[in-house]
Amino acid sequence: MRVTTVRRTAAGFGLALLVCAALAAWLAPTPRRGPPAVAPSPPTTLSGAELWARHCAGCHEVEDLAPQLRGEHGAARALEWLSFLEAHAEGDAGEDRAVLAFLAGQTD
Repeated sequence: MRVTTVRRTAAGFGLALLVCAALAAWLAPTPRRGPPAVAPSPPTTLSGAELWARHCAGCHEVEDLAPQLRGEHGAARALEWLSFLEAHAEGDAGEDRAVLAFLAGQTD
């Protein structure tokens, strides 16, 4: 008789747990489907000359810096300047390269 009582009690608790789980799933809020999120627009890419005018021209002159990149050791200096711009400038690596290309006379 004890075994039958224990089995019935366990089955009753199991059934009660199952009913509570089903009730909780039914009452849980469902996420609302709204309009799809708008993808952010890609950042506007500026030319080296525009970046220079915006960020560098206030303190530096092209005529003072450009000859250093166009000389015999221009490639080595460009690598030095890239590390300098990473610490000094606010732009990303692509913008730093665009400014160096502008100074070296490759673009703009």
